[in-house]
Amino acid sequence: MSDRAKTQKATFAAGCFWGVEETFRTLPGVVGTQVGYIGGKTEHPDYRQVCTGTTEHAEAVEVEFDPEPSGRYRRPIVTQIVPAVPFWRAEEYHQGYLFKGGMPNCHI
Repeated sequence: MSDRAKTQKATFAAGCFWGVEETFRTLPGVVGTQVGYIGGKTEHPDYRQVCTGTTEHAEAVEVEFDPEPSGRYRRPIVTQIVPAVPFWRAEEYHQGYLFKGGMPNCHI
C-alpha cells in the first residue's frame, strides 16, 4: 500500500485561501494542498466570478493529510464537520500563491 493510499482529505473555508493554504502546507503530516471554491450556485466558478459576491462561494483549501500526524494535542480538536459539497479547484496561478511569491502570509 502506498503512503498516498493512507491519506485523507479535508476542506477548510476560512477567508483568504492563500494564507490558509500556506499555513496548512507547512504542517507536518500534510502531503498536499489546493485552493478553490466551495458551496455556491455556479459550477466551475473562477476567481473573477467569486469576487463579485454573486455566486455565494467561499474561498477554500482542500488539504490532503496523513491521519496519523503529530499527536501534538492531548485532547481532540473540536470543530463543526458537515457533509462535503463540490470543491472547484481555483486557477493555477492561485495554487501555492504565497509560496511562489516568497511571501510568509496573507495580507489580512
